[in-house]
Amino acid sequence: MGGRKSLRESRFGLSRSKPTRTPLPVVVVVCDDAKTAPMYFDCLKREVKESVTLKVVPSVNGGTAKDVLDRAVNERQRLSQGQQEKKQNSQDKVFTLIDLEAEEHRKKQAHQAQVEGKAKGVEVSLSNPCFEVWTLLHLVDTGKGFKNCREVTKEVKRVWNTKYDQNVDLKLEIDCKRLLGLRTDAVKRAKKHHNQSQSWTQVYQVVEYIDTLFLTLRK
Repeated sequence: MGGRKSLRESRFGLSRSKPTRTPLPVVVVVCDDAKTAPMYFDCLKREVKESVTLKVVPSVNGGTAKDVLDRAVNERQRLSQGQQEKKQNSQDKVFTLIDLEAEEHRKKQAHQAQVEGKAKGVEVSLSNPCFEVWTLLHLVDTGKGFKNCREVTKEVKRVWNTKYDQNVDLKLEIDCKRLLGLRTDAVKRAKKHHNQSQSWTQVYQVVEYIDTLFLTLRK
């Protein structure tokens, strides 16, 4: 009869529903560029996917620090709504990456966005002058000051070529897997130079948070 369980179903519990898996923590990274930072975090996303759901939001049309922060706040609101509906992990977090660049007005906007972001539940990680300082710290321990992103990019290419005998286009050809293998050193170097050097980056805060979740949940 359709409404009755068979002896086999009752004995072996075949009709029991599967236990619900605890949702993985969600980390959203909102970038202020369309290529370099998203490429790096997309690569990291594949490595940590068993323990962390990493969502990477690239910039579409650039914009100001406020524009980037607004996108991050929208992501925070979506995440908060999901937490209410699905009781998602309390470790969910939204980060946004903003470059200070060289112009004083951009620096002021970026620092203001960091303050506003904290009040709105978004962690803003700054880089002076740009994200490529983070890339460079994977390759060399340096506190060298750079006037602009062009100078940082030139140094990354020079060091990469010396280290691996390969000329690269940072936006297209750099080996992210090779970089990821060096990220522990990059975190240590970024911490050391953060408050002591002319050029620095807080991207290590994002990567360290993701790695902490990854290593903890993998055990």
